[in-house]
Amino acid sequence: MTVAIIQDVISKGGRLAVIVEMISILNKYNIVPDIISFKLNLSKDAIRKEYNKEIEFNYKQVKPNLLIKFPEVNKVLFHILINKKLKFYDAVINSNNTFDYLNKNINLISYIHYPRKDRVFHKKSIHQNASENSILARVVLKIDKLIAKFLYSISNSIIKNHFIIANSEFTKAAIIRVYKKVINSIEVIYPSVEFFDSKQTKRKKLTACSIGRFHSSKRQLEQIKIAQQLPEIEFSFIGFAEKNDSYLKKCINYINENKIGNVSLLSNLPYSELIEILQSSSFFIHTMINEPFGIVAVQAISAGVVPIIHNSGGQTEIVPIKDLRYNKLVEVQYILKKLLNNNQLIEEYQKELQSNINKYKPNNFENFFTEILNKTGVL
Repeated sequence: MTVAIIQDVISKGGRLAVIVEMISILNKYNIVPDIISFKLNLSKDAIRKEYNKEIEFNYKQVKPNLLIKFPEVNKVLFHILINKKLKFYDAVINSNNTFDYLNKNINLISYIHYPRKDRVFHKKSIHQNASENSILARVVLKIDKLIAKFLYSISNSIIKNHFIIANSEFTKAAIIRVYKKVINSIEVIYPSVEFFDSKQTKRKKLTACSIGRFHSSKRQLEQIKIAQQLPEIEFSFIGFAEKNDSYLKKCINYINENKIGNVSLLSNLPYSELIEILQSSSFFIHTMINEPFGIVAVQAISAGVVPIIHNSGGQTEIVPIKDLRYNKLVEVQYILKKLLNNNQLIEEYQKELQSNINKYKPNNFENFFTEILNKTGVL
C-alpha cells in the first residue's frame, strides 16, 4: 500500500502534530508514507524529538516554489504541480486545508483544520496581521486574495473517492458553508492531544500562563496589560520567537516602561520546562479569536488548570462553561477576580471541564482514524 501525505509548507505546530499521529498509525500497519511538500521545515530527527514519536516516512520535495509570496494561490499551484505524482499512490492524505484543483481520480482523505476557501471569501486569517506588513506586502497579499477568490470560484471541488475530516464542529460548519455539495461526507475527528498530570500545590500566590508564538495575532501585549491590573497573580507568557523578534521586544519594552513586576516572558523554552509551567499554573489564558481548535487549552484542562478563552471558534467546544469565556478582552480580569480565593468554584469548573475532554484522548483519534483507513481501503 502506497500513501502520500500532502501539505504545501510544513512547520512545527498543530497540523504537523496531526500528521505525526497519522504516520504513527500507518507505521503500525507497516506503511511508510511519503510526505510531499514545497518545504519541510524540520528534519526527520527533529520531528521525532519534538513530538516524541519514532515515526518513519520518506520526504519528497516539490520544486520550484515559485509563488512563495502569494500564500493562497501557492496552495492551488502546489496541487496542480503534484497531481501527476498523486495518481501513482493508492491513497492520499491531504493536510493542505483545501482540496480544490486536486486530481479527481485519486483516493483522497482530507483532514481540514480550517478551509482556506472560507478564509479567502469571508474571514481575515487568524495568523496574519496585515497592518504590520509593508505597503508592498499588503498589496501583494491583496492581489493574492483576489486571484485565489477567482480560482476558488471556478473550481470543481467534487472528488469521487473523497473522505473529509474536520478537526471540530466549528470547522465542519465552515466547510459546509463554502463546499455545499460535500456536506454528506464530513466527519469530525478531534486532534490527538497529549494529556498531562497536575503538579499544582498550595501556594501563597496564584499563577497564570499563556502559550503561543510571540506575535500580534496571539495578543501577548494585551495579556500583559491584563496582568498589569492583577498584581496578586504571577503571569508567565511562553512562546516561540526568532532572534531579535520585534514583537517580543515591544512586549519587553512595555513591561520595563511600566515597571510591571508580575510578568515573565519566556521565549523558546525546552518542551519539558514549558509543560512544567503549564502543569503548575492555576489559570490558562488564551486570546486568539476564532481558533478552529485549541490543543493547549485541552492540555491545560488535563493538568487541572482553569482556561479562560475567547468566546469563538472551536474553543467553545473545549470550554462549555460560558463564565470562562469572554467577548471583550477587558472581561478577562473580571473573570480572574471572580475566581480569586474561590476554591469551591474552581473545583466545580475543573470537574466539569475534565469530564468534557475525554473525547480528545489520543486513543480516540487512533481508533477513529484507523476506522477511516479501513473504510477507504488503506488498511
